[in-house]
Amino acid sequence: MPAINPRTNLTLPVDLDAVIADLARLQGTKKAKIITQLLLEVQPALEQMRDALVAVHENKEDAVSVAKNYAQNALLESNEKLGVLAQEVKKL
Repeated sequence: MPAINPRTNLTLPVDLDAVIADLARLQGTKKAKIITQLLLEVQPALEQMRDALVAVHENKEDAVSVAKNYAQNALLESNEKLGVLAQEVKKL
């Protein structure tokens, strides 16, 4: 049965491959699933980065403002996620 989603080949540094292999072994799953889960988690950030780059390409005169706005939003989101993570750790 052919895959529904597109396939992508990647070459990983040895140390990163070892970490992903360990995670897959410990979770009883495949490396591809670990990589897919990680990419799905960062998909919103990747989409924001893509949108910022598109905006820069479409409006080169305002590139600094676009980049500054992207960086501010990325920082705010990372701080929010860090706060959520801190709350989860506190519950342990």
